[in-house]
Amino acid sequence: SEQATFFVAAGGGLVALLLSLRVVESRPANVTPIRPRDILTVLKDRNLLIVSLLAAIGQIMVFGTVYGFTPAFAQEKLGAAKWELGLLTAGSTVAMIAASYLISRFAHKLKLRRTIVLSMILVAFSCMLVPLCPSIGWLFVVQVFAGFGRSVTMALCMGQSILTVPDAYRSTAMGTFQAVYAAGIVLGPTIIGFIGQAAGRERGFLVVGLIGLAGSLLGFLLPAPRVSGIQAKEAGVK
Repeated sequence: SEQATFFVAAGGGLVALLLSLRVVESRPANVTPIRPRDILTVLKDRNLLIVSLLAAIGQIMVFGTVYGFTPAFAQEKLGAAKWELGLLTAGSTVAMIAASYLISRFAHKLKLRRTIVLSMILVAFSCMLVPLCPSIGWLFVVQVFAGFGRSVTMALCMGQSILTVPDAYRSTAMGTFQAVYAAGIVLGPTIIGFIGQAAGRERGFLVVGLIGLAGSLLGFLLPAPRVSGIQAKEAGVK
């Protein structure tokens, strides 16, 4: 039954919780408390602000479509069955896993800034193509590209967010990054919902895609810091 899927998900979450109890946390001997002026110092980092905004825009697109209104579109407009909705999510997830494996090669050949911009454009076009899909098969293909682009964007932005920040401020920088992109998770479904209510859901997909295209231009503003080999590896670049 449909309810069984929720019980399976809850069971998976319980197993993950039990496994997390076995994780050993190593705490540094000397921890310096973060002061308010340290936070202000981190917030002045141009690189951190840009990648955080890029990640937020990426989340607006993904959570407004892939995890938001795309399943509703598939069910209402294309008559997708429940198992087909599951395949849509699975296709996007598998693409994300594949992108995580291939990301260092892409970033190395295309350079980091160019890779981030291209991945954002890929997700943006995926959003705009959703209402144009004539069948569930085509929608599945679009979902795969969206998942691939989203994984590349998030991984590179997350790694890039700490490259220009001193080691002592890295945890603060990562917290700032996560707080900003979390806003995109909330805004994505909200934007499509409001636009869909006023002018139709299909236009909502278009607007979110246009936001992604405009946001991708931020990638060209990223500085090109001189980083060590270890830092480059953390950002997904060999």
